[in-house]
Amino acid sequence: MFTTLNANYKERKNFKEKMHLTPTRKLISTEHTYNNLPFYTTRLISYSHLNSAKLLRFKERCSIPVIENNSNMVTKYRYLMTLNTVMNHYKDTPLNCALIDPNGRLLFLLPLLVTRCHRVNVYTHSRDYQKENDRLFSLIGASAVIAEDFLSLKGFDAVFSDIPLPFCDNPHLFGRYSHFAHSLPLLPDEFKQLNLLDDEIYPTLAGLYYIGGIKNLGHLHCSTLQKTTTLAQV
Repeated sequence: MFTTLNANYKERKNFKEKMHLTPTRKLISTEHTYNNLPFYTTRLISYSHLNSAKLLRFKERCSIPVIENNSNMVTKYRYLMTLNTVMNHYKDTPLNCALIDPNGRLLFLLPLLVTRCHRVNVYTHSRDYQKENDRLFSLIGASAVIAEDFLSLKGFDAVFSDIPLPFCDNPHLFGRYSHFAHSLPLLPDEFKQLNLLDDEIYPTLAGLYYIGGIKNLGHLHCSTLQKTTTLAQV
């Protein structure tokens, strides 16, 4: 079980609101069920732009995981949707892909890349990649090429990165600082019946996938990927 958390600013319009006879901030939680798994969406309705303390207090006191759009879990899920979208675009064409991940935050993508791609090169300083690479080789007989530094990325069909690469010489660059899953994925009909607001969808999907263990939600993809205009928070 988990809850999403979003906030809405509301202007004071009627008499009670203008006279401050209504609470400045109000939290509203709604229970939902998907695939027999209960979860909540929580929204802060506020007449003030200063809501950080209220949101922090809610997260500290909440007895279940709280998922926001800038949560690490949501960023991971967006990377998964980004990878799925790229792979769906190329269909059955075997790709040569590079993964730029100095700190090892995208390690969860390695099994997917190794099983789906013709060749995978990983550039990282994290030792965890070698352990996972050895595990994959023992399981499926395939592995990635792992190194610490790179000179050119021209020779790859797609590059996935966890860091900004403003001078990348490959136009097919994906990640939170480049083309990324900002638009909503193509959703199953039963998920649409939840009638969630757009800003609740990615936190809900991430919670259902990572906490609820509903793994079929890891196969979704977007119709398009958008260029990031502001740096994502992680």
